[in-house]
Amino acid sequence: RYWLDPAHKTVRYGPSQEVYDLTILDGDNLIHFSIPDKPEPLLGFLGYETGIDRKIMDIKEKKEIEPQTTLNPTKSTPCFIELIDSGNCTIFESSPEFLKVKFKGKLLDGLFVAKKEENTNIWEFETSLVPINKFVPLIKVDEFQGIVTGPVLIPDSVDAQGHIITKEEIEKAMYNFMRYSRNFSFSHNGKFINDEVFLLECAQQKGDYVLPDGRVIKDGTWYITIQETNPIRKQMIKEGKIKGFSIGGVGRMKVISWEEAR
Repeated sequence: RYWLDPAHKTVRYGPSQEVYDLTILDGDNLIHFSIPDKPEPLLGFLGYETGIDRKIMDIKEKKEIEPQTTLNPTKSTPCFIELIDSGNCTIFESSPEFLKVKFKGKLLDGLFVAKKEENTNIWEFETSLVPINKFVPLIKVDEFQGIVTGPVLIPDSVDAQGHIITKEEIEKAMYNFMRYSRNFSFSHNGKFINDEVFLLECAQQKGDYVLPDGRVIKDGTWYITIQETNPIRKQMIKEGKIKGFSIGGVGRMKVISWEEAR
């Protein structure tokens, strides 16, 4: 017994009428979607689930398709087919109404979810949001009043996704937090505890600062001071069970070239 990585291919017809075909081979199971418009991964796209000739998986270069065949059902209209993307993919969930798959192609790259509209063969594809979590330890704890100071984000440090955050991006995040959010939750459970946790201070460090114990607050670090009033969490802070702040959010990731970055 052995396992094969599922593979996907995106193929285009033309030129008077274009149809983009997304074909996913999962073992012996062939899943095919006909896409009327050029897929825009960041914006999402619609696909129609249809049957397809398995020979489509053998196409490696541009070629003409004979009329009155599965790939060209017209009577005599010339048809050309061209491979524009291919690669491996990983299917995380698959059912008659739902699909969660990670593509590893040049055009289709990333995690996607697709949902089938009820009583139709129409599927809606969209990129799946990538969770972002960042944890940094506390600096100071006032055990009597529950007042805690600590960094939220530290520049040029690697986050949970292996990315580095600059102090300029940290400044934007801090301003957006102060302007639009100021929400607190415990352990990212989604339940706000703003009636028990109060923001006392929010700032970005200007220049490196050395604490009395030798720890360095790096230039560009975003730090806050809060007052915790919940007695259970106050005790957890005293016992060292709550060790720091963690910023959470979601985002869409796009791989760009060095030229685009400049």
